[in-house]
Amino acid sequence: MKEMTNNKKRNILVVEDDLINREILSAILSDNYNVIQAENGLVGLEILESGEYDFSLILLDIQMPVMNGYEFLEAIGQIPSFKSIPIIIATSSNATAEEIQCLENGASDFVVKPYNPDVILRRVGSMIRLSEASSVIDRVEHDAVTGIYSREFFFLNAENALLENTHTEYDIFCCNIMSFKMLQNRHSKVKIEKLLIGITKALKENFNSDSIYGKTTSHTFSVLTPHKSRENYESIVENLRNALKSLPISDAVVYFASYPSVDSSVPVMTLCTRALAAIEDIKYQFGKQFAEYNSEFNDKYIRRHAILGFMESALKEKQFEIFYQPKYSLAKGKAGGAEALVRWTHPELGFISPAEFIPLFESCGFITELDFYIADKVCSDLREWLDSGKPVVPVSCNLSRADFSHPHLAEVIEQIADKYSIPHNLLHIEVTESAYTDNMQVFLDTVQKLHNSGFCIELDDFGAGYSSLTVLSELDIDVLKLDMYFARNMELSKQRLILKHIFSIAQGLNMEVVAEGVETKEQSDAFREMGCTYIQGYYYSKPLTKAQFEEYVKEV
Repeated sequence: MKEMTNNKKRNILVVEDDLINREILSAILSDNYNVIQAENGLVGLEILESGEYDFSLILLDIQMPVMNGYEFLEAIGQIPSFKSIPIIIATSSNATAEEIQCLENGASDFVVKPYNPDVILRRVGSMIRLSEASSVIDRVEHDAVTGIYSREFFFLNAENALLENTHTEYDIFCCNIMSFKMLQNRHSKVKIEKLLIGITKALKENFNSDSIYGKTTSHTFSVLTPHKSRENYESIVENLRNALKSLPISDAVVYFASYPSVDSSVPVMTLCTRALAAIEDIKYQFGKQFAEYNSEFNDKYIRRHAILGFMESALKEKQFEIFYQPKYSLAKGKAGGAEALVRWTHPELGFISPAEFIPLFESCGFITELDFYIADKVCSDLREWLDSGKPVVPVSCNLSRADFSHPHLAEVIEQIADKYSIPHNLLHIEVTESAYTDNMQVFLDTVQKLHNSGFCIELDDFGAGYSSLTVLSELDIDVLKLDMYFARNMELSKQRLILKHIFSIAQGLNMEVVAEGVETKEQSDAFREMGCTYIQGYYYSKPLTKAQFEEYVKEV
């Protein structure tokens, strides 16, 4: 007989140490299902955690080496996305105590050995149908991983609570996981789920029982809770931040906001959106992780979303223009290089500062597409200058910390340069140590690949972070770009002493040094005395259009 014949076969995991029994089950089921075999519980668990298959059912033996059936049941019971998979236990006819223990540990049904093909097919088909039907109903109301309300049901239950408790003053409290897509790329599904479960647990421990909880996006949690003071929320946020430290993903950054004293006439979805507007505002302010909503946040939120809404069409329509800021060579007395900078003038919004749109693009991951676009435009311009016989200097392109989530970053940069037959030493790559602290090994591997391919590596904003010397010791860096802070504070004796040591280190490691943000002759002269190689700043030139830069290189 054939059960549940669909165009797409469902996957069944058979966990059984006896090869003959595995083959028997596979022969019975393979006409209707894709059967994946595991010789013990540990192998079965590894197959589940790999995420390669979505399983509709597990057939499980109990007595196995390495990891037996009981241990397997206990292990998957800790992982919410696996708990919903129905499990049929293969057992002997007189194993009543065994069956009871399995049921207590999450098993759904039993089949008796030796296997009867008709019984197996009927039990499996019925169990999958029942599971899928109940799963659809439950998924509509509750988030599959955390168990709290799904988006629509949170809004529904929250609005009902506001209508039923008109004498109670309520707040909306939201928390948002920063750069969630990047985290998903870096970490396993199991770790991501543990993070989501950990946040849910921490929220429930810090709010009272009459609060309502919802997972309102893939990376956002919302709580309707009786009104609290700002001081109460600050204390709760501190507790939540401490709880996050014990979770398996140490680089997860979570922001929090409250919308105080909600108006029941306003949809809860709108209230959550406004709380998120406050989160959007503090994401780019150092040291802030909690905000209380006020009307100013909404205007900023609307503008940010307008910018994000226009970004893809702006790239297609080539609204982003490349400017070149010269790096003045003190030894040659002329331009010895340039940094490619991006400018955006939108037909409706007008000029949008890079300080405004770049952090937004980094937060959503779009910055990588823009950085590849800039590199392509720079290589196109370099090719044009080479072919026309115009003066050519190396040009540096910036890589965002978010770019290092791209699995083939170094290869893409190399392909762009080779597309235009650009000698790799003409394309400098600027990286910041903040990317190093985000994901150390990925950063080291990627930058080393680029260096080995002949690209010149520049370490931007040197001296602004905490790990500068560590980065120098672990990477082949060609150029140090001093943070603008040094130019602005040269009158301080401590800064001059630090600068002298930096130049000494650079000389010992055979690195060139670029001083950024130089605006006066006094600053330029001071850097010259210390042995600086290049000066970049308004004293020598502002960022120039392509045509202006061509004239600058020709004339200087």
